[in-house]
Amino acid sequence: MRDLRSRSVQDSNLQTALNELKPEQRLVNILFDEVKLESCLRFTGGHVVGHADNQPEKLATSALALELVCHYGGPRFTVRIIPVARVNA
Repeated sequence: MRDLRSRSVQDSNLQTALNELKPEQRLVNILFDEVKLESCLRFTGGHVVGHADNQPEKLATSALALELVCHYGGPRFTVRIIPVARVNA
């Protein structure tokens, strides 16, 4: 969990949100989901976006989404969306 939070762009927002949860809401489930993408390159904010994290020479065809869901009810948090070339076991 710490590794995911340290790699997240929204780490400070996530930390603030988690601190505001009631103690019973701090028991969370981690959901992993794959989202299909249309491959493309884009130049944004001085960076080229669109390459896969797991195979940088290829364009991303999917995104691995990691989400936290409070086990006993409460908000859902998107922790990280990782562009990948292919998701497998």
